[in-house]
Amino acid sequence: MNFNAPFLSKNLQEFWGRWHITLNRWLFDYIYGPLTTGRGFFRGRLDAGLLLVFLTSGIWHGAAWGFVLWGILHGLGMVVHRNWDEFYRGLCRRDRVWVARRRTPLYGLAAWALTQGFFVLALLPFRSVTFARSVDFASGMLGQGGARTLEMTLTLVAITWIGVFAVAALHLVEMPWAADLRGRLLRLPAPVAGVAFGLLVLWIAVMMPPSSGTFIYRAF
Repeated sequence: MNFNAPFLSKNLQEFWGRWHITLNRWLFDYIYGPLTTGRGFFRGRLDAGLLLVFLTSGIWHGAAWGFVLWGILHGLGMVVHRNWDEFYRGLCRRDRVWVARRRTPLYGLAAWALTQGFFVLALLPFRSVTFARSVDFASGMLGQGGARTLEMTLTLVAITWIGVFAVAALHLVEMPWAADLRGRLLRLPAPVAGVAFGLLVLWIAVMMPPSSGTFIYRAF
């Protein structure tokens, strides 16, 4: 699978190992690896290598400043994670209590929330392309749109949570231990399956209405 449940990741390194696996393996195998292990300027400069790799990824997605900013943000995020992980490993070597803390559910939950929150916020320049649009999106997410009514805000919150639960359900169904559940769903009686798939199509139509939007890679 090219996307291996990335929304379960607890750090950015794990996330990019699960997201668009073919592209990211190529970037690390043919850019990051040769640069940081070669004889040139980037040899041993892991942070600089990460920044360059994700800058390249941003430009690959589109010839616009929003994509470039998205790449820089994730490059910086990977640099922060790499240095934090190195620092924490030092703590663990000095005192094993830090190992136990890292294995607690609270640490795992905080790491997951920070990772996913960063990924979602970094999508703002990716989606909006221009800085001004990014600011507008951020204001809307914080409920600061002047013309927005309480009813509209509640509707958007509800839609957001529906999307979150849909992604979570998709991840759960794709887990190996859910193979039996998938088999049962496929063996449902035709009328029941028809209703279920009909509701799914209706949900997609409501959540993702047809529009005149253009392909995200239109710049290339």
